[in-house]
Amino acid sequence: MKKIIIALALLFPITVGAFYFNPVDLSDGSIIRAKNNPDVYIVKIVNGKKYKRLVLNEKVFASYGHLKWENIIALEQYDMDSFVDSSFVKVDGDINNTVYRLIPNGDSGRSEVVKGTIADMDSVYLINKIDFANYEATTEELEITGYKNKIIELEEKLRVLQNSYNILDKQNTGNLWVIGNLEKNYKTLSDQCNK
Repeated sequence: MKKIIIALALLFPITVGAFYFNPVDLSDGSIIRAKNNPDVYIVKIVNGKKYKRLVLNEKVFASYGHLKWENIIALEQYDMDSFVDSSFVKVDGDINNTVYRLIPNGDSGRSEVVKGTIADMDSVYLINKIDFANYEATTEELEITGYKNKIIELEEKLRVLQNSYNILDKQNTGNLWVIGNLEKNYKTLSDQCNK
């Protein structure tokens, strides 16, 4: 009987690892950071997908009146990795409804206009004008067409697979079949990205 209980106990973490749940109750608009890193992110949860976007600096943080320093939730790095990084935004009040890609560099950054269709419109954040003004506008345009769009989509899937693999690895599940499938999917997506 003890062997059966031990076998079930060994199988249970595998199930939890395959369907990982964050131990912290986070909602759309939560503010998070890794325990070992001061960078702060705003959470976006849409249609079961979890995104995070870097808050560039203190001025940007203060420009969102509802954000409070005391509400920042510190997470383990593997919990942070369960969120997809998003750099795509629209600016509140922009009558052209332009999508930009933000490229942070320390406490400043630059922005590029996105031409074409974003693979995952759920990943696009709506930001205020003060936030946007902290990014230097460039004359470059990011052309997202069929091929490039597919690469971005594959890279996002690849990040999710890497995160799943890291979570399983950290839980020491020993489930070689699940890890083997993740590695195979990773290799397939990686090969497709490099074509």
